[in-house]
Amino acid sequence: KRYSALGVPRRTGPLRLVSGGASVLLVFAATSLETARASGIWSRDTTTQGAALSIWWGVFAVVLIVFGFLRRVPLSRHTGLGLLLIATGKAVIFDLAEVPAAWRVASFLGLGLLMLGVAVGYAKVSAMLAGGSGEGGDNGERDRKGP
Repeated sequence: KRYSALGVPRRTGPLRLVSGGASVLLVFAATSLETARASGIWSRDTTTQGAALSIWWGVFAVVLIVFGFLRRVPLSRHTGLGLLLIATGKAVIFDLAEVPAAWRVASFLGLGLLMLGVAVGYAKVSAMLAGGSGEGGDNGERDRKGP
């Protein structure tokens, strides 16, 4: 049996997965609402408010990806990548719709460089973990050595 730092047996299984996922979802929803509220106080411009929410989603996505690598939780990494995709799509489709052309070009370049940086970092860390720890690539399965 595995024990936590407090000596309590660690629980694994579907209940832990569901409760952990529900906790992350609750934190994401609460912080997104707070970001929207705070950005409404700081600026009356709806483009700025939408951009603040997209930036927060991007930061949350990067935190999920980093957590997934540190704790070796592929579901967290995949969720982070999906959220980053959604945040980028929201920024491109909604937040940049009424922005002047020069800012739109700069934003597309910045978003492209961010996505490229995440992809390169993800590939390097994933390869490093797969080579050094026996973790089977990105699917989170352990390498099985046959007889």
